[in-house]
Parts: sequence; structure tokens; C-alpha cells
Amino acid sequence: MEKSDIAVVVCFIVVVAAIVVALADRMTADYVPAGTGIVVDKVYSPSTSSSGTGMVYDAKGGVKPVYTHTSTAEKWIVIVSHEGRAFSVECSASVWSRLEKGKTCEVVRIQGTIWNHGHMIR
Repeated sequence: MEKSDIAVVVCFIVVVAAIVVALADRMTADYVPAGTGIVVDKVYSPSTSSSGTGMVYDAKGGVKPVYTHTSTAEKWIVIVSHEGRAFSVECSASVWSRLEKGKTCEVVRIQGTIWNHGHMIR
């Protein structure tokens, strides 16, 4: 191989690596690690749109409401403060009724863009 060929291959590898790093950073930008959160508010919405995934545990443990991705449906949303940021997390009606404002809950995973009534909460 000539020097110009090697230079082209090196440039190609650098460009591909930069693209991979940029995509990985974008995909994890809204990821919040697991930890203890505080229930800031509870919102019942007869119809709203949302996207993302998440799950919270009841403060007493054992209950695991799973976020379901639906564009228009009845929703029970918990606003959780976690590491200085607030997120909306959808949960089941039974768990929503058990969680109390100001009490702790375990944030298992919040990933993706979390929306509440069309507004991002940060």
C-alpha cells in the first residue's frame, strides 16, 4: 500500500469512530441510572401522548409497575425527582394510588425521552 492509501484508510476509520461515538452519546443522553427518587407529584391523564420507557418500585418494595408505550390512552403518571432532575414515569393504577407525594421510590430505569403532556421535564 502506498502512503496515500494508508492515509485514506486511517481517515475513514477516524470518521467512522467519530460517528459511532456521537451516536452512542445521543442514545444515552437521556438515560438516568437506577437510584432512589422522591415522588414529586402524581398526574392522572385520561388521554395523552408519551414516549420512552421506565419503571418505578413502590417505596415499600415488591411492586414493579412497567411503563407501557402507547400514544393515546388513559395514563397514571408519577413525577419523580432523581439526582436533581425530574421525570414523568407511567405506572399502573394500583401502584399510582399507593405512592405518596414526598415519599421515596426506587427508580429502576428511565431511558429515552420522557414526556408529560407533551412537555419534557428536566
